[in-house]
Amino acid sequence: MCARQSAAVVLCVLAVAAPAVVMGAAPTTYTNPVGDTLAAADPFVLRAGDRYYLYSTSASDGFKCAVSSDLVHWLPIGYVYRRTASSWARSTFWAPEVVAYQGAFYLVFSAAGSPR
Repeated sequence: MCARQSAAVVLCVLAVAAPAVVMGAAPTTYTNPVGDTLAAADPFVLRAGDRYYLYSTSASDGFKCAVSSDLVHWLPIGYVYRRTASSWARSTFWAPEVVAYQGAFYLVFSAAGSPR
């Protein structure tokens, strides 16, 4: 085999092997953080700037939020709405969504109320 053919064979082997080496560096599995590391039913994610905010059915007396910059690693930041003595919503808090409108954010949700 001449030097030119040997070089072509080596390049072909490298072209086939190189992607396998690069692909081997990537993680082989992914774990969804919702349900495993976050107690979050009915999740709703809002992107605002370079952050993602996850709102969910997550508490018996309101809604909690978590923030992420990559949709994988989430930091719980606490309540965004919590029932008070004067709240119309009393129980069964579920399915929150947040809408950005004219520079403000509005939380919309379902809940059971009680007559006053």
